[in-house]
Amino acid sequence: MVLDVEAIPNTTVYSGTTTPGKVDYAVGGVARNIAEWKLLLERWTSSGLSIEGIRRSNHIRTAVICNIFDDKGELGAAVADAESLERFLTPEWVHKFEINICSAPVMIVDANLSHSALLATCKIAGKYNTTLWFEPVSIKKSERVASVVKYITYTSPNEDRLIAMANALSSQDKFLLVRREECSSLESLFMKSKSSIQAGAGDCLVGGVVASICSGLDLISSIAVGIATEKAAVETESNVPTEMDLAQIADDASIVLLKAKVVFMDLSS
Repeated sequence: MVLDVEAIPNTTVYSGTTTPGKVDYAVGGVARNIAEWKLLLERWTSSGLSIEGIRRSNHIRTAVICNIFDDKGELGAAVADAESLERFLTPEWVHKFEINICSAPVMIVDANLSHSALLATCKIAGKYNTTLWFEPVSIKKSERVASVVKYITYTSPNEDRLIAMANALSSQDKFLLVRREECSSLESLFMKSKSSIQAGAGDCLVGGVVASICSGLDLISSIAVGIATEKAAVETESNVPTEMDLAQIADDASIVLLKAKVVFMDLSS
């Protein structure tokens, strides 16, 4: 059986990032959606994670992203069908979990939320001084940072999304991406990493950093663990590793720390 995936963008398609739109299957329907939803839920619970905050209904479409990769494993284009997140993760739903937000060491919020839900979530985090990590998701949706920037502690954009965020905050397109013709002369930890699909590498970076912060590590050490976790993702054939070699991650994090160089120091305090 051949399954056609039809990706229809809602706006201009940008290379190297996701674009809001619709992703449809040529076969299937309600039964397929329910089966995929149950599979995702089973994988979540099998990892020992709580499903309390997952909104479930047969009428909610599971969010889908259709990625197109180039021959080097880099993202060429993508369409993200995340409309259900905007429709059903409402401010009212978010407020049900205020007690969870107030007790969290770090809260990750991404730009797939609607403007109102994003603002409500960030306000709750601000109310309790909860550390907030903003994941910009895509060039288009990263512009949503403008309404919540004062609540954000950390963010994890790539270069394109950083430029989009800067332009959104300045209310004009005055920042442009500078493309470097050659790589930096600094030795890279990933020089010997094999080529593979890297769709989940950025998420692994964030996950590694946040998990380390929650475990009590300082920010620099946490970033080193995040980079090591990203390296593990780059070296796997799937989006993210099915298992993590903690000893290897610890070794790689140590290498990152040893090769780290101070490029900026705030002497004002």
